[in-house]
Amino acid sequence: MPGGSSAAAILDADGNIDRVRTSDGSVYVIASTVATESAAAATEAARAANAASEAASTSEALRASAEAARAAAEQKRAADQLKNNTDQAQNNAAAKGMTYMVLASGEYEPDAVDGAHNVPTVAGRVGVMYLTPKVDGATSEDAYDQWMSIDGAWELMGGTGIHIDPVTTADVDSIASGSAVTAERVLNATGLTYLWSKAATAFAPKAHEHAASDIASGTLQVERGGTGASTPAGALAALGITIGEADAPETGAPGSIYIKML
Repeated sequence: MPGGSSAAAILDADGNIDRVRTSDGSVYVIASTVATESAAAATEAARAANAASEAASTSEALRASAEAARAAAEQKRAADQLKNNTDQAQNNAAAKGMTYMVLASGEYEPDAVDGAHNVPTVAGRVGVMYLTPKVDGATSEDAYDQWMSIDGAWELMGGTGIHIDPVTTADVDSIASGSAVTAERVLNATGLTYLWSKAATAFAPKAHEHAASDIASGTLQVERGGTGASTPAGALAALGITIGEADAPETGAPGSIYIKML
């Protein structure tokens, strides 16, 4: 401090002397106070740095989570696009390569259910229409059934009629034998003919006759032409016939018969 100069102490907010002002207006900071202020500033800076680091960590976690979600969404989009492209490519190939093949004898066989259609027996290929001769109703303009192989099974295409499986002879036989049959089949004229033949052999006609030898048990009443009894004596009594050794009584029941034994 310059010689002969006067100085005035300056207090801080807490009443401590931390600076000195000289008569020429210069202000000198006491070193210990500067160190204290620097330490406080350093502490505050450290706190602010920690807060900034925590905020940065949270922000990075959110960014990483958002990036992971974006990557997952992109992966799903790519998978969906690949499936769509594959399906479209297959559809395009089938549409561009659609051909037909008329099958010859030995390359088809009658439907095993009702024989209403000739079903292909060859290995089906995508994009190929297979033609088999119609079993019934063929015309010069509609002579073939059209088939396509779909998911490994033959599908009849372009039909305008309704195809319903009929009751089979096996169904009729099972029902006639007392077994239950559960199926979505209908009785057509062919099945009805077979059913009627089974019924004709199982039941007697409404108007029919029996030979006397067919009566093997029971008692036939008088009004039905029998005797109404199971023994000769009972039969005579039922018929109003009386047998005795005495003379016939002077009176008797109308229509009765008395036979005198000699």
